[in-house]
Amino acid sequence: MISLKKILILFIIFFITSNVYADYNDQKIANSFDQFITCINTNDKCAYDYIDDSNKELYDNITHYLNSLHIDYEIKNIKENNNTYKIKANIAASGTNWSIKGINVYFDLKEIDNSYKIINTTLFENINPKKILALIFKILIFIAFIAFAYILTVVIVVIYASKKKKQKENV
Repeated sequence: MISLKKILILFIIFFITSNVYADYNDQKIANSFDQFITCINTNDKCAYDYIDDSNKELYDNITHYLNSLHIDYEIKNIKENNNTYKIKANIAASGTNWSIKGINVYFDLKEIDNSYKIINTTLFENINPKKILALIFKILIFIAFIAFAYILTVVIVVIYASKKKKQKENV
């Protein structure tokens, strides 16, 4: 008969080893991600070693941005789902004549041939110049709306004040 003490000890050992394994896996994933970013920042073709070979779109995006992209990042979290790990990172990216900060991007990594490879990411759609221009356009529209509202308010106040003044003069 197994005592309660033995069950508790087994549970503690299981809990500790599972956490150590998860931390080790997260560290391996973070290292693969860091190496990928380092390759991008140094314009090194080793970036291709950290992506899934079957993802042609990702391969093409790296080819397009490799010589002109620099990324600074902070990993927010790593979540596991069916042996796929999703890294959420906050990035600042810059290229030729552009830069953007504070963008949240996702990288999906999966273990392929004993190493973690990026199988999908939102990086390239978030740093796309068209998206950046659309964001700037939205900001300008917002500023224009605020300016219009302010000017309209001033005009209404001036009209109201002039009518009040005329009413006082007529009395």
